[in-house]
Amino acid sequence: MIINIRFKSASKACCGNGGKLQGILPCGPTSSMCADRSKYVFWDNYHPSEAANLIIAKQLIDGDTRVISPINLRKLRDL
Repeated sequence: MIINIRFKSASKACCGNGGKLQGILPCGPTSSMCADRSKYVFWDNYHPSEAANLIIAKQLIDGDTRVISPINLRKLRDL
């Protein structure tokens, strides 16, 4: 399975306060926010973005043994 998403940043949070990576304070009412959250791996300093979670979920469900071992969740369900 090939997942082709181009992230703008894998280290800077889309929403947050403080520091060059937006990671000192969690996302809140006074936070700065990125224009396109689908381009960031992290939503805030703790949580993956929806785009990153989709990649993780797809790999858990249908990934090969390089990603999830001994079998993926679809194969486990079909046992």
